Amino acid sequence: MRIHRLSVVVVAILLSEFHLRLAAADPPAGPTTAPSAADRRVIRMVQCSQHLKQIGDAIVLYSLDHKGEFPPDLGTLATAGHDALDVSYFVCPAAGALPKGWRTMAKPDQATWINAHTDYIYLGSKMSTITATSDVPLAYEKDDDHDGRGMHVLFGDGRVEFLSMKDVHKLLGPKVGAERLTTRIYPWPDRQRRFH
Repeated sequence: MRIHRLSVVVVAILLSEFHLRLAAADPPAGPTTAPSAADRRVIRMVQCSQHLKQIGDAIVLYSLDHKGEFPPDLGTLATAGHDALDVSYFVCPAAGALPKGWRTMAKPDQATWINAHTDYIYLGSKMSTITATSDVPLAYEKDDDHDGRGMHVLFGDGRVEFLSMKDVHKLLGPKVGAERLTTRIYPWPDRQRRFH
């Protein structure tokens, strides 16, 4: 009986010491500092990478229902039944903006908007699960999305990599990113920005 009580006391002491250490490690309950500009840039880059990853996953799901063939354009992924992606996945958080009322747009209108205004360039329209090998790029983002430092590229195996412009030119050719930037006047006034 005495040994049991001693064990309980030791366990209680250890637990209280553990809780004290845990409480000391918790962040303060008060207000925290806002993320810096560099933090926000990193967050947007991660979100952009995740958007391309989701597009890659949607391409694979589409191909399963279409004998291995990839969709003819990105807009098709917004109308692909239960596997349809939100319009928000086709806009880079670092550069683009969604049109007002996009959640209530009809699916065909969303597809049209995506094909005209997406921040991603799709290369997979004539590809399939057989031709899209791990070294084949399926999609990439416009070069002005991250201030010309580089761009995310989606490959045939589903991975997304952020490549420097030098590496992008090696992979996709020197004309990628070399186009003159202009301003497009969109029918949606809230979507004014630079693009190729």
